[in-house]
Amino acid sequence: MMRTPLLLFAMGAAFGVVDVAQSQTIMGTALKPAGAYYSQVNSADGLRQGGNFQLQGGFIIPCIWGSSPETVESLVPKETIWVKGDVRGTDRGVQAGVLSNANSSQAHATIWKGTAGSFIDLHPSDPLAESSGCLAIRGSQVVGGVNYFNSPTTTVTTGKATVWNLETGTLTVLHPQRSGVFASRATATDGSRQAGVVTFTGNGGWHASLWSGTSESWVDLHPSSAFRSSEVNGMDALFQVGEAVTTLGKTRGALWQGTSTSFIDMTPSFASNAILNATLDGYHVGQALLSTGWTPGLWIGTDPNSFINLGQYLPAGWHGGNALSISRVGDTFYIGGSSGEPESGRGQAMLWTYTIPGPGVAWALGGGLWVMARRRRAAVTSAIASR
Repeated sequence: MMRTPLLLFAMGAAFGVVDVAQSQTIMGTALKPAGAYYSQVNSADGLRQGGNFQLQGGFIIPCIWGSSPETVESLVPKETIWVKGDVRGTDRGVQAGVLSNANSSQAHATIWKGTAGSFIDLHPSDPLAESSGCLAIRGSQVVGGVNYFNSPTTTVTTGKATVWNLETGTLTVLHPQRSGVFASRATATDGSRQAGVVTFTGNGGWHASLWSGTSESWVDLHPSSAFRSSEVNGMDALFQVGEAVTTLGKTRGALWQGTSTSFIDMTPSFASNAILNATLDGYHVGQALLSTGWTPGLWIGTDPNSFINLGQYLPAGWHGGNALSISRVGDTFYIGGSSGEPESGRGQAMLWTYTIPGPGVAWALGGGLWVMARRRRAAVTSAIASR
């Protein structure tokens, strides 16, 4: 296990971070499984992380960790056709992702309950359903997409955003029945609403989207005409986060609060591009393109320049990377993603812990004041990314 403890001292941002009397601790831990050629944390659930790893020349293996490299566990079930896959979301002890056979001719949406043998196949029984995958989970809701054959006699498929309800066992297709809509996928959920992307025919691009459980509830979050495309990567009850690409080709970190007009460009003034991947309790994670390259980062509230460069808190020799997920236990956040290892430069699973000060932190959000008081919660909340 590699750990680098460092201290970050709180500094006031434009929207005002106040009542911070203690230092905040950030520490990076490499979660690379022994012998892994590549690995990545995609999702977080308190002290547990979900993602994948690959041994050289082998398949990509869906897996979970318990916050240290030696705790990694494969979720590939034995004595089945499934040999590879990915964990894209985890919440309250349930993981969501995909399992695939050796030649990828079959890929099925899957959930697990902490072990390989607990897997449950969520692939629809509809004969037109060609493949499926889960991209996020919160509570009883799992979201992702299903590729459907356009007819019984064609091999052409259309991807459609989907939400599964684990309590009722129902599947709902969220794909908007609108003229010009080509495909869609759901990449995030807060347990009640769903978010993701809808693509359009021709040069219509792709638009960040929000649903409330039905196809008819679709809300287009795409910002102004200065942007040619946008997508939601993560969400919680307060924010949706993701990316928006300008007509000049710049990728901007994006934050919404349920409407297209609420869009905020979260790209720091000292970065040329940025992407937000996950959000929880007003803390957002992703990456920004600095003069030194793409760097994993943490934002607080609605200020683009609240960006904290997590690349500064990597173990010795590690560099760059991406922050893809965030979860919380009490006053400590667990941020998962990947970073370049010293030996080869290949991406390997990384976990940052970020402890906020105890007395309380307050930020002005919009026209009101949102206060994060001192909390010592036994309950664990989590947020996932869909990238």
